[in-house]
Amino acid sequence: MSALVKKGFVVSAGVLNIGDVDWEVAKELGLEVVEEAPFSPISAGSYEKNLELVLAAGACILAEIPFGYGNIKNLESALVAVRNGKPVLVVETGGCREKRDYTRGEAQKIYEAVKKEGGRTLRNLEDVIFMLNDCLQN
Repeated sequence: MSALVKKGFVVSAGVLNIGDVDWEVAKELGLEVVEEAPFSPISAGSYEKNLELVLAAGACILAEIPFGYGNIKNLESALVAVRNGKPVLVVETGGCREKRDYTRGEAQKIYEAVKKEGGRTLRNLEDVIFMLNDCLQN
């Protein structure tokens, strides 16, 4: 998030649990953030607010994070985005995707659908910045 802001991109984040490190960074950067209570799954209201941000954005970045039942709706938001023609940039630095799925395969299926339906796999921050510039210029 910090690198994107430093490069001049307007960044939003969500859904993030209040008090988590990613939430703290987003707040310090002054980003628009969709928040959820600590240790809570994403509520329907937070999911809808996040979808609004995702669909209004020039692109959606799917970070290389673990997915559990508490945050799987963020992954679902990325799938909605790609199905609506939004550029979705999937960050994959080479780690094992299956080791990041704590939903007994549910997250992996959604993740693969994002990629299959048009998500662009990128390997590092430089590639993300290059692709963002490309997406936002077209």
